[in-house]
Amino acid sequence: MSDEPKTLWSSDRGLQLWRYGVGHLQLSLRTPWSDDYPDVVRLAFSSVLRVELSTHYRGPVRLLLVDRHGPYPEALSRPAKLVEIRGADAEGFLAAGTMRITRETREGTVLEVLVSENMSSEW
Repeated sequence: MSDEPKTLWSSDRGLQLWRYGVGHLQLSLRTPWSDDYPDVVRLAFSSVLRVELSTHYRGPVRLLLVDRHGPYPEALSRPAKLVEIRGADAEGFLAAGTMRITRETREGTVLEVLVSENMSSEW
């Protein structure tokens, strides 16, 4: 990996923690409802091994693939990938096996798949 982290996704919109299920290692973040946008963007992670998140991130927001994160042991980064979330007002971190980012109606109908990555394999 180069010194610059790879940007996985970015947006001018903010993000909020939507759901975290420890039993199934699932994490969901999404953009808040807004009169400015008729849709929401949902970030779904599975095989989540580590979470260090804020409940809200003011935009702009970027998700970055990193080689290491603070005290998180590098040996534990496999089979997951390490992702930092950087917002205008907060930063976070997670280690996960898969990531899917979709644009959806407020009712949850998928309009577009923006990113779908099996983060367990090498890219």
